Amino acid sequence: MDWQKLTLRQKIGQTMLMLPDRVLELKLGKGSLAPLFERYPVTGYFMGWKLYDGVADDHKVAHIRAEIDSYQKASRIPLLFQEDYESGVNLPGMTPFPREMALGAANSPELAYAYGQNLAREARSVGVRWVLHPVADLNLNPLNPVTNVRSISDDPDKAIRLLARQIAGLQENGVAATIKHFPGDGVDSRDQHLATTCNSLSLEQWHRYHGRVFQELIREGVAAIMPGHITLPAYQKERLNGFPPPATLSKELLTGLLKDEMGFKGVIVSDAMTMGGFRGWYPNRMEGEIQSFLAGVDVLLWPSYEYLDDVEKRIQ
Repeated sequence: MDWQKLTLRQKIGQTMLMLPDRVLELKLGKGSLAPLFERYPVTGYFMGWKLYDGVADDHKVAHIRAEIDSYQKASRIPLLFQEDYESGVNLPGMTPFPREMALGAANSPELAYAYGQNLAREARSVGVRWVLHPVADLNLNPLNPVTNVRSISDDPDKAIRLLARQIAGLQENGVAATIKHFPGDGVDSRDQHLATTCNSLSLEQWHRYHGRVFQELIREGVAAIMPGHITLPAYQKERLNGFPPPATLSKELLTGLLKDEMGFKGVIVSDAMTMGGFRGWYPNRMEGEIQSFLAGVDVLLWPSYEYLDDVEKRIQ
C-alpha cells in the first residue's frame, strides 16, 4: 500500500504497535474488529503473553495463528505482528534456544547465523515477521539486572561479529531484527522496567563500546533499533525537570545522534510505554507518548488507543 495515499488517521495509526486485548478491541469496534481498524488503523500487534490468557499449552500455536488471521482479515491495511522471541518462539513444538550469553560462549558465527535462520522460520510459521531482538547491550556491570544472560558479550568486537550473523540469519529469512536498548544498557545496576537508568560511560568510552556496536550493526543493515529508558549524560545537554531524559524521550539521542550522526535510516521502535523508566517524566501517559514520537520514535510499543485521537487533534 502506498503510504502517500493513507489518510491522516491511517498515518498516525502506523506509528502504533499494540498489545492484544480483545475485550477492549471489541468495545472500541462496537462488537467486531473491522470497525475497530476503520477507527484505529494501527500498524500491528505484539503477540505476547496477554494473548494466551486461559489458553491451554497444546492449543497455543493454533490460537496465535487464528488470532493473527482474524486481525489480518479485519484490517484493510496489512498488519505487522511482532514478539521478542529472545530464546525461541516459546510455544509447544517449537525449538527452545539458549540466551545470548550461551551463543557468545559458543563464539561461532555459523551457529549465530543458524540461530537467526531457524528462529526466523519458526516465527514466520506462526505469522510473526518482526522480532524485538537481538539484545546488543554489553555486559559491563555484573550487577546489572537486565542484560546479564540476555547479552552476548562484554567485548564489542565479539558482539559485532556474532550479532551481525544472527541478524543476517533473521533478515535473510524474512523476519526483521531489532537491536536494543540504545544507547546501551549494561552499565547501570538498576532496572529500566522500574526506573530510568543511566549509561554513565564517557563519550570516548561510549564510542569504543556501545556506540561502536550500534554503529557497526547499522552498517550491517539491521531493520530496527529499540531505544531504552536510558540516559547518556556524556552526550546530552537537554534537561527535563532538571535531569537528562531517557532515550525514548530524547530528541538529542534519537534524532541528533542516532538518525543524523550515526545515519540510521531504519525503524526506531520504543521500548514499552508502560515501563517505570518511561512514566513520570510528563504529567500523564498521553503526553509522554506524544513527546516520544516528537523525539524521533517511529513506532510506539503499547501506546493507548487515545494517542491516535490526541495526535490527530493536535495536527489539525
